[in-house]
Amino acid sequence: MQRLQERFGARELTATAQGRFHVAYQEVGESLDNWSDRALKLATAAFRDLPYAYAAEQAVTQFCHGLIDEEAGKHVSLQLPTSMGDAMNMLKIYCHVQSACAAAPRYTQETEQEESMLVHEVKKAPTVDEVSVSAVDKLTQVVEKLLDAVERLSNSFGSSAVDPFVRQPGKPFRNKKVYAE
Repeated sequence: MQRLQERFGARELTATAQGRFHVAYQEVGESLDNWSDRALKLATAAFRDLPYAYAAEQAVTQFCHGLIDEEAGKHVSLQLPTSMGDAMNMLKIYCHVQSACAAAPRYTQETEQEESMLVHEVKKAPTVDEVSVSAVDKLTQVVEKLLDAVERLSNSFGSSAVDPFVRQPGKPFRNKKVYAE
C-alpha cells in the first residue's frame, strides 16, 4: 500500500507545503498545545527532505511568530528556545509574569505628562479696595514693633544720633527737612 501511495499518491509539492507553513498562525480559540502540534506537522511536511532537527527548529520559530499574542511571541523568540517544550515553558512564564504585573499600577512617562498638563488654580491678588482695614492695622502694628526693636538695638550700641532717614515711631516716614537741605 505504501508503494502505491508513493507512486500514485497526491503528495503536496515541497514549495506549496513550505508556503502553507510560513503563513500559518494560531487560530482564535486554538490552544497552545494544538497550535504547537499543528506547527510541527506543517514543518515536517514542508521540510520532509531535510533532517527532522531542522524541521523542529523551524516549527519552534514559526510557533513563536504565529502566536496570537505577538508581544509574547517576540519575547519567547528572542530567548532562542531549543525545543517546542522549551518555547511552551517560556511562553507560560511570560504570560504568568504579565498577568501578575498587570495587577500592579504602573507609573509611566504618560502619567507624568498627564500630571504636568493639569491646570492648577491661581487666585487673583486682592486689590486695594478688597484689603481689609484690620489687615492694614495689623501690618502697621508689626512695623511699629520692628521700629521699636531697631531703636532699642541702636540705643544699646551707644548710638544716640537719630538717623533722619529712618522713621521714628509716631512720626511721618521720611523727614522732609533732610531732603530740603
